[in-house]
Amino acid sequence: HLPPTDVQEHDETWRPIPGFEDSYQVHRDGRVRRIRRTAPDRNGKMVTRPGWDLTPSPTAGRWFYGLCVDRKRTKMYRYRALALAFLPNPEGLPEVNHIDGNPANDDIDNLEWGTRKDNQAHKTRLRLGVENLPRGEAHHRSKLTDATVLAMRRLAPTDRKAALRLGIDAGVTYSAATAALSGRTWTHLPLHP
Repeated sequence: HLPPTDVQEHDETWRPIPGFEDSYQVHRDGRVRRIRRTAPDRNGKMVTRPGWDLTPSPTAGRWFYGLCVDRKRTKMYRYRALALAFLPNPEGLPEVNHIDGNPANDDIDNLEWGTRKDNQAHKTRLRLGVENLPRGEAHHRSKLTDATVLAMRRLAPTDRKAALRLGIDAGVTYSAATAALSGRTWTHLPLHP
């Protein structure tokens, strides 16, 4: 695998997209273009085809390009094209992580290589994807109420067994009652009301 080479045109840096070196280049700002090339037409005659800038398509807050080589179409996310072309990956890590957790921010300084495990840990650390989930009694599967959990936590310092019994009587398991009591769950409520 050869290191990417810079192609200067009008003081802009374009680099070939690894795996598509003969067909596509990506700019540092995320633009992708098909490069000018000579290729056979339908009759086998060699013709020079012009290059052009591709238009990205949106999907779930991320932008992707449809790259086509030998009539095979590949969906390439903009952040991945940037990482492949501009970020060294000496360990051969498979995934690209958005450092700030914003998948719409494809700035090179906001991208890093990692594993699926790294990405999931980063997502958990930033609490991504949980901000819109219903919490506590608003969750459709909740058996406890905010009032019950607060009553359990008020009772726990003097009578832990009775506090756990309140949770169990509400229909949760012993471990779920313990988790609510200790603050591992129901984190939106005060631990010591």
